[in-house]
Amino acid sequence: TAINRSYAAQPVEGIVLSAVDSMDARIRIWKALKVNRKVRLHLDTRMGAEVGKILAVNPSDPMSVNAYEEELYPSKDAFHAPCTARATTYCASGLAALVAAKVGKVLLGRPYRKQVVIDFRQAVMM
Repeated sequence: TAINRSYAAQPVEGIVLSAVDSMDARIRIWKALKVNRKVRLHLDTRMGAEVGKILAVNPSDPMSVNAYEEELYPSKDAFHAPCTARATTYCASGLAALVAAKVGKVLLGRPYRKQVVIDFRQAVMM
């Protein structure tokens, strides 16, 4: 069952999707999730103007944890797009579709990529 709620230290389990606007928020969420053995997978979605990224991390897999933690840094070090580059609804919609596809793969036991980067300007997925 999907629950649309801000995380405030309540118990979570299963697949957790974070779609927040700051790296500091991601770090706070991750600190709570990485010690929660009921979380099967954490999907961290990120978007900067016309580039999106989905990171999939299994909190019980040390290699997955290490790779994800290398992707965390303070908000002060993050790229800040100018206001004119933020109105990219089509990018958020495309990223949402990819997240839904990844959740489907996980639930069906199909293989999935641990990291997906998509450049909507060039229509390239890496």
